[in-house]
Formats: sequence, C-alpha cells, structure tokens
Amino acid sequence: SVIDDLDEANKDYDPIVRFQVFDDSSINFTVYMRAGRYGDHHPMIHEFIKRLHKRFDEEGIEIPFPMRTVVQKSSPE
Repeated sequence: SVIDDLDEANKDYDPIVRFQVFDDSSINFTVYMRAGRYGDHHPMIHEFIKRLHKRFDEEGIEIPFPMRTVVQKSSPE
C-alpha cells in the first residue's frame, strides 16, 4: 500500500480513510495516520501525498479541476 513503507509512520496503527462528500469535480476524503515520533507528521504527510499521486498515475486516476465556459455577449449598439 501507499503507506506501508513510510519510515515516519507508526506501524502499529492502521490508517483510516473516511469519505466526506461528492463535490463538483472530486470525491473528498480524509486519511488518518499516526507518525512514529512527534514532529514526523509533516514529512510523513508530504511523502504520503507524493506516493498517492504516483499511485493514482499508475492506476490512470486523474485529479480533475473545475472548468467553466464564459460567454460574453456583446451589448446592443
């Protein structure tokens, strides 16, 4: 899994994923993890996001972004 090899992660704690909402162009979720030592959480989150992004690429999962089309009408003269 994405988190198994993280050096900073607490190996005795199983990560928890909670899905929050279907949004306009995403499914929002939160991943709860524990670091092995105080202060390791920032590098752990950094590495987790990089690995998750790489895994998404490998699986063909794209992260969408909202797109809008703006039509400008000319004013009558």
